[in-house]
Amino acid sequence: RTVGVMGDERTYENVIAVAATGQSDLVHPGYNYGPGVDISGPGTNMLTTSFPEITDEPATSIYVSPDGTSFAAPIVSGVIGMLHDVRPDLMAEDFQGLIQASAKDIEQAGYDEYTGWGRVDAGAALSRLTSEYGLYLGSYTGGATVIDSSDIFKALLVDFEETLGD
Repeated sequence: RTVGVMGDERTYENVIAVAATGQSDLVHPGYNYGPGVDISGPGTNMLTTSFPEITDEPATSIYVSPDGTSFAAPIVSGVIGMLHDVRPDLMAEDFQGLIQASAKDIEQAGYDEYTGWGRVDAGAALSRLTSEYGLYLGSYTGGATVIDSSDIFKALLVDFEETLGD
């Protein structure tokens, strides 16, 4: 396997360079790394589907467990998508700052070229988003109404409990 060194990615606007971590948040020696890494995500043994090879033999399994940054990047993108659902009014740099500030630092303290600011942490990013920015309930044209996130949690809990009671 050829290891790529990331470096130029940081020069592109609105690009987040994602490295991959192995199991137990260990840095895998075969993954891409370098001074351009912003953040990392899980990238080992990612169970997914695959096309069985075209042979005369019946396929034994269509599931595979590949590794790499190709699996870490969609996880980071998914976390950003979740944050965007909560606060669609924020800018790309806000989301990048949130995932970096809330990442789990797993290598050297602070920034390092193997994991960037650490491994993306969806729960910590959502918690930081709601504590720093609140929740957005409003329209883009009519202005935003920001409410306390605990009110939303209470409303969801009441709705959930009513649903269970039905």
